[in-house]
Amino acid sequence: MISIRVCLSLIFLAFCSHSFSEIDEISGNVLKIRSHDLSLNTDGDWVQIDNVSDAGACRKVAGRTIFSFKGDERGSRHLSILLSAKMAGKAVTIGYDDVGLNDYYCVIRYVDI
Repeated sequence: MISIRVCLSLIFLAFCSHSFSEIDEISGNVLKIRSHDLSLNTDGDWVQIDNVSDAGACRKVAGRTIFSFKGDERGSRHLSILLSAKMAGKAVTIGYDDVGLNDYYCVIRYVDI
């Protein structure tokens, strides 16, 4: 018979494993960068990476996955890096979170170029 302590430990571990999101990665060239104002009822700046059509629970537009910038200084830095990569024709790697969704957009956690 399993003790109560073991049962509680298993429940706690199961809960914790779903509480913290895992950061996944995609790589490719920047296809599109879009910036919205708040009149479109979205917190809105996002990017699409070429040849990325599926990334977990992330929202898609025109069959391509959307990756959202945070509306803070870090998000501005991510936007600058991705714009530079697009202008230079360089591939990027994006670390994203499909658990901490922002209006069903995956949230960018880091960018490598």
